[in-house]
Amino acid sequence: MCNCYNQDIMNIFKTILKSLYGKEFYAGLVNKSTKESMWYLSKLLLLTAVISTVIFSVISISFIRQTTSEEGRSKILEKFPSELAISIKDQKFSTNVKEPYTLNFSEKKDGDLSDMVIETKLNSVSYDEFVKYHTSVLLIKDSVAALNKGVLEVKQVAKGMPDFTLDKKFAEEKLAWASGYAQKSIWYLPIAIYIFVYLWGLNYLVTNVFVALFVWGLLAILKKDINYKHAYRVSMYASTLPLIISAFIPINFLPTLVLTLIMVFVNFQSKKEVVNQA
Repeated sequence: MCNCYNQDIMNIFKTILKSLYGKEFYAGLVNKSTKESMWYLSKLLLLTAVISTVIFSVISISFIRQTTSEEGRSKILEKFPSELAISIKDQKFSTNVKEPYTLNFSEKKDGDLSDMVIETKLNSVSYDEFVKYHTSVLLIKDSVAALNKGVLEVKQVAKGMPDFTLDKKFAEEKLAWASGYAQKSIWYLPIAIYIFVYLWGLNYLVTNVFVALFVWGLLAILKKDINYKHAYRVSMYASTLPLIISAFIPINFLPTLVLTLIMVFVNFQSKKEVVNQA
């Protein structure tokens, strides 16, 4: 069983190499079934999902450990002003500091927008009024205002919001709770990442239905006499490169299409003989 498994691994890597560049391999796809091509793509998705899981798990776990450590929590809490307390009572904001109060969670350069301005005496705010505060977020009496693509959006405090006071002590307690939960859940993260990446990758099986149309058109330009079914099989093998790249850098449909067409062109353009119908 071990030898068969190793042989299967070797075969998938050989097919990957041929899919990246192999004129004879692509010419011979006419003899392969669509089921066989889909099985290859499924195994390639499995392989890229494992690679992505390892990479993103290492990055994510390292980040979570650093952020949730005592030193990491201290750095976060340093950004919260010790004198500030924001209260919510009867779905209305109030604060203990002189308003308007500017709050920044990172260093700002001259001309940069502040992260938040607190002005709870305001009952409402217009676009022109919001711009004068030169901030990303404005906290007013019972709402939070922010610009979204140039449009002012004002969200009221949710009905049923419990009364509480947000101060440094409250933030410290909640951060400690969240950090403990994150540290306990950290080893489930790779499983979650793998499932997400693999399910996301399965869209290639659907995407190739449309990519195959462009592949069919390109092969027609290259004077290859093939049908759509064959073009669909070609597109599955030609998508090897974008799939490998997506294991490291997520890419959307357009780069996937362009890279697939490039692979098809490279592997078919110098062949002069006509490929038979499947």
